[in-house]
Amino acid sequence: MPDQNAQSPTLVIPSLTPYRTLYHRTQQVRSRATVAALAVSPDSGAIEPGIDDLLDKPVFGDQEPHAQESFDDREHRDWQREDGRLTNSNVGVLLKRDMRCAPMEAGMAYKTITGTFLDEITHDIASQNWGEKEWTLEFDTMVEAGIDTVVLIRSGYRERLAYPSVAIPEHVRTLPVNEDLIDLFLRLCGPRDIAFFLGTYDSGRFWHNYEWRKEVEINRAFLREAWARYGGYPAFGGWYLSHETPDTSKRILDIHASLAEEMREISDLPILISPFFSGRLDPSQVSLHLDPAGGRRSAEEHVEQWEEYFSRLGGLIDFCAFQDDTAEMLDLEEYVSASAELARRYGVEPWSNLESFDRDVPMKFPPLDSRKLIYKLETVQPYVNKVITFEFSHFMSPNSMWPSARMLYQRYREFLASERTQGQAEPKTGRIL
Repeated sequence: MPDQNAQSPTLVIPSLTPYRTLYHRTQQVRSRATVAALAVSPDSGAIEPGIDDLLDKPVFGDQEPHAQESFDDREHRDWQREDGRLTNSNVGVLLKRDMRCAPMEAGMAYKTITGTFLDEITHDIASQNWGEKEWTLEFDTMVEAGIDTVVLIRSGYRERLAYPSVAIPEHVRTLPVNEDLIDLFLRLCGPRDIAFFLGTYDSGRFWHNYEWRKEVEINRAFLREAWARYGGYPAFGGWYLSHETPDTSKRILDIHASLAEEMREISDLPILISPFFSGRLDPSQVSLHLDPAGGRRSAEEHVEQWEEYFSRLGGLIDFCAFQDDTAEMLDLEEYVSASAELARRYGVEPWSNLESFDRDVPMKFPPLDSRKLIYKLETVQPYVNKVITFEFSHFMSPNSMWPSARMLYQRYREFLASERTQGQAEPKTGRIL
């Protein structure tokens, strides 16, 4: 057990820029002991404003923090490790795995949408049938929109794959693959300084049937294959655990822990999850999760479930972006506040997944009403470190198949130019219910 009387860690928090932030990797691996120390005293610890840099490690007691380095110093540092897993080729776009988990302080810049999922496996939204030309235009549009992070939601779903895998078809039957979308996205990310997070494979079957070991077995083979194929790309910035959950059911703790540990064996890239709240009645989830009514969980019940999750996965995952439209809109702040405080307690940085599609209409799925988007963006400001969206290309992009997506982008840009985004968010810390 950590010493209850030990001096609280002092964290040096970087100043933030409104739109684009260049992230760097650290060689410091967060330990479970550090996470445990955070869990004992989540509200203590001095927060010191730093220069536009990220600290190398948490500082305890009388230890001195690592000397601050200039951007050029870091950019040219030799990051090669003896095991060959880290190279300086992808330093420029990797997210550091430090303690960046302090709640928002007064004076921080307004958090715009700086990340998006990519969904071209096409699970439950229509394909736009884009080729390289259309995707190139789209990535240029993302840069214009201030996006510095993209997350491929999954590398495969059921029989459909995003790349010509050899490993996955050894376990499940798959359709032919005519293009390597992962290669395409990584090539487009590189020159645009966009960090690319790679999602895992979702069988859509084994884990729902509690055959969790089979799900893990397939994904271990996938992870090794994916790292061998794509690990050298400069834009490869992180992993995404694609198995989404509102709770600890379906052996998700075992699945996520096993895959996160495998990812740590392969690389030191950060790991993102994007679960959901179950904070609203959603008939579409009746068949997917334990609640036979597809019913609503209170914020207190939500915290209970995620206390168990973070106590197991804290120290393995880095970022958690709850899907914001899975709580009733008027209750969103209660869920986000409690979730952010809980995540920070276990050393996990809270993000928000601002869903830019509309769940409140009887179809899957149109772009969101701009008033809802602005409300949700404003609500999460004091609590999260970053806002990403599902999903820019379909629901917000001027290049989208949806005319209303183009209009949503226009309303969003107008909002960013308004006086409301120029002010500074009030400091809030959230609370555990």
